[in-house]
Amino acid sequence: MVWSMSSLLCVKADASHQARLKHFHKQNRLSQPLQTDTVWLAELDGRIIGVARLVPIDQPETTEFDQAWWLRGLFIRPEHRQQGFGHHLIHALQTGTDGALYAFALPHLDAFYHRLDFQPITADELPESLQTRLTNYQQSKSALQAYRYHR
Repeated sequence: MVWSMSSLLCVKADASHQARLKHFHKQNRLSQPLQTDTVWLAELDGRIIGVARLVPIDQPETTEFDQAWWLRGLFIRPEHRQQGFGHHLIHALQTGTDGALYAFALPHLDAFYHRLDFQPITADELPESLQTRLTNYQQSKSALQAYRYHR
């Protein structure tokens, strides 16, 4: 799935992007994604300006969703923030990813996630593996809110 707006291109990364993605992560002091992660990138005029990292969630067979993903990270280079690029990147991955998406965010990002149809949820509504992660994160960032998106 490819999504583009004028010279912005949002795409699921593949092997051809790996060297550039590794450089982007290192340059911006981001942790390198694991091989099991799915990375989406935003390119502006052929230059990577942002990435979103999805981590697959192991779910019990009794779940209502076939597949679930945790939006582990979203990063847009500072000079490109507040211009809609993060919105377009998340919209592209929503369109190109099956299953539920979960995210944790600080309160000042509530409107951003709400505009993208993420719904705030309680920790009890998270898959078990994410409940543990949220609890651990809340020890240092107590105001984190959990969100879920499913089309």
